[in-house]
Amino acid sequence: MKSAKKMFSPAALEAMRAEIDGADGNEVFFIGATDEERVVTKVMPLARGNEESVPAITQLARQGDVVIHNHPTGALTPSSADVGIASSLGHTGVGFYIINNDVTEVYEVVAAFGHEKLEIVDVDRLSQILMPGGPVARKLKKYERRDQQIQMMQAVARAFNENEIAAIEAGTGTGKSFAYLIPSIQWAMKNKERVVISTNTINLQEQLIKKDIPALLSSLESKCKAVLVKGRGNYACKRKLAMLEQEFDLLTAPDEREILHSILEWSKQTRDGSLADLNFVPRPEIWEKVNAESDTCLRARCAQFTDCFVNKARRGAASADLLIVNHHLLFADLSVRTAAQNYHEMAILPGYRRIVLDEAHNIEDSATSYFGARVTRIGLLRLLGRIHHRLTKKKEEEGGLITLLRAKLMRLPGVNEHVQEIILDIQNEIIPRKTELEQIVASAFDAIYEFVFLHSAGETENKIRIGQEFRSDGRWREDYLPHVGKLLSDLRAFVSRLTLILKKLDSVEDNLEEGISFIDERVELCAMGNRLDVVVANIEDVLHGESSDRVRWIETSGRKRFPVVRLLSAPLNVGPFLAEQVYSKFPTVVLTSATLTVVDSFDFLARRIGLDQTDHDRVKYLVLPSPFNFAEQAIIGIPTDIPGVKDPKYHRALVQSIQRCLTISEGRAFLLFTSFRMLDSVYSELAPQLEERMRIHALRQGDDNRTTLLEKFRRDITSVLFGTLSFWEGVDVEGEALECIVLVKLPFKVPDEPITQARVEDIERRGGNAFTEYSVPLAVIKFKQGFGRLIRNSADHGAVLILDKRVVEKIYGQTFLNSLPQCPVVRGASDEVFGEFQRFFSGFRQSRRKLSARKTSPPAK
Repeated sequence: MKSAKKMFSPAALEAMRAEIDGADGNEVFFIGATDEERVVTKVMPLARGNEESVPAITQLARQGDVVIHNHPTGALTPSSADVGIASSLGHTGVGFYIINNDVTEVYEVVAAFGHEKLEIVDVDRLSQILMPGGPVARKLKKYERRDQQIQMMQAVARAFNENEIAAIEAGTGTGKSFAYLIPSIQWAMKNKERVVISTNTINLQEQLIKKDIPALLSSLESKCKAVLVKGRGNYACKRKLAMLEQEFDLLTAPDEREILHSILEWSKQTRDGSLADLNFVPRPEIWEKVNAESDTCLRARCAQFTDCFVNKARRGAASADLLIVNHHLLFADLSVRTAAQNYHEMAILPGYRRIVLDEAHNIEDSATSYFGARVTRIGLLRLLGRIHHRLTKKKEEEGGLITLLRAKLMRLPGVNEHVQEIILDIQNEIIPRKTELEQIVASAFDAIYEFVFLHSAGETENKIRIGQEFRSDGRWREDYLPHVGKLLSDLRAFVSRLTLILKKLDSVEDNLEEGISFIDERVELCAMGNRLDVVVANIEDVLHGESSDRVRWIETSGRKRFPVVRLLSAPLNVGPFLAEQVYSKFPTVVLTSATLTVVDSFDFLARRIGLDQTDHDRVKYLVLPSPFNFAEQAIIGIPTDIPGVKDPKYHRALVQSIQRCLTISEGRAFLLFTSFRMLDSVYSELAPQLEERMRIHALRQGDDNRTTLLEKFRRDITSVLFGTLSFWEGVDVEGEALECIVLVKLPFKVPDEPITQARVEDIERRGGNAFTEYSVPLAVIKFKQGFGRLIRNSADHGAVLILDKRVVEKIYGQTFLNSLPQCPVVRGASDEVFGEFQRFFSGFRQSRRKLSARKTSPPAK
């Protein structure tokens, strides 16, 4: 036997004692992480058993770890099963310890191995993988060597080997995913160290997990395991499902029941319990009734713990080498790690040390969104409705969590005075207060809407920054703010009353018969109370917060009878967080996209996402041009005889120019706008003409979901799609279906957008020029994304029509054009532009017909 003090840190000792005590002295299974001295410094409890055995979750242990369990009897001699498991783990570099319940003695069945030194990736050997005759070329028949892809792969490998931060702009067609996946796979397998690959879009995640990674693993004959990790809210909660099935009528409204019945049936046969496995998309408020949530999770206390959909997914992630996530989930994980100061152990994601950020041009927006906060009337009412709601207009027909708690209390055998007191509190306090709160919510949000409506001279859609001027407005302080104050005080009182009921429930639960439990109602109601506290804190911060590192604003829309009001806040700058909690904490961070630079400069990116706030020697920048021949494959046209974008005659010229362009391209176009208002206006005028005169089907963003619209667009190759900013990026259409892009306006952010406005002010306050340092670069990045929709492979051809002559008349316009790949630019009168377009389209279509004829003609005899 050995002394536990020599083999465990004080924190690890304390943690194990607490876990064993919490399991009533039964066996508990731990995985321990060791330091350089092979002392166990951190432990993760994974399973709890009885006096004689415990599940051994060994697949999560990594080389250098130690698995630990206690023997409640104090006899630490290993059983035959212990020896078998220890032997198996020993071959993978994992130690095996048995401890007593006091954690004072240790039986060292297999000693800790310690952590191996990291093995660098051989960059030269790695390059051979993508060479002609290499494993990828042999496996993938259509694979072509691209020097840019090899250069990028080498840069990523160096970032892994040398603990660098690499920002890599790789033009369309480079093959970015292979370039970062190959080093990631090799590093993960050589060093048994997970790599996280984060993307902005579901499309790219699916491409990686379903296409690119399987192709590479087959080519490399690698056993690397990659897992797509989804957020907890994407999974159904088995505890909630069981609770719903048992108390269906009390927890559902009549208009929800058919869909919830379908979800219950689906849950009994689903493969993984994820929303993606459901063959329909339920409304968010319905999915909330059954989805997994961190604050309603009972974890190891849950009867469904072993079969939990989330836990199954997390176990899969814990045994993976590559984790594919989205930016939002990555920031959620980083937020937990920051709060706990835990950067390499399990948080939301299993531990990792290397990060690849694809679609990295979205990092600032993703972080801003994640760390932002919002409160809406509908969201608050929905939250209150989960606590209590009327099923019909009849007063006695009620539902919700508090109604369920009351019903279960009334079913108890022998209702004593403590139970009766809680029932009366629910009937006389909680339900009336909640009903009154709904009216107070309406009054407060109506007051906010009315003030904003008057403040904006009757406009129905508004966004108003909240600052000192707003708060000091006499009308706001005297006539409107009191309604909000009443809401906040009543919400606090309601939460206090709810908390008191849960405390009273303690005395009832202490005397319950075996098999009777209120654990479901308790955890759900406790979570609802905590969320109401967060709502109060967010409203107070939006309306009263004064810290200069956040932006606060109100959005309103709709008419007075049905007003929509949102209270929002977001971080002013995300660079400091990224510098402090990402770049300085993780040895390797790779950022890549086709659009990171402005005229080949990373300065804008570095300022916005904190690369300029980290060790400059660690940051490496690389620009790789697209391998496509844009000089032959594309043409840009800029009519200079059309009115300016602010001219009243611009709309008529815009419609006429689009008509001329689509006649030449025969449809096959994306028409990309910067506002829904202009899109709808042009669509209403142009779509009927396209259908009647040219037999071109016009699709419009908003008429269907994005995936369906793109499927229709690809099938009908002469169709055109009217889209706004979300269609400027993340859309991949190859071939004849897309041969023309119309960029209606330069994609500048709306200057009175609250976040844009605040960031502009911040730059100018520091003595900078916000237009050239922020507005122009931001628009250039989006402009490059829009242009990038056109040429997606080496056989594509097409034209880009820019209907905003600022791009040639303003000094900053050249920044936009100089940031694009080199290709012919025709600037001049409309007749000249469309004449060149006609010659361009005729030329490549004639060449395409000749090529097609050669392929289909019989061989000469």
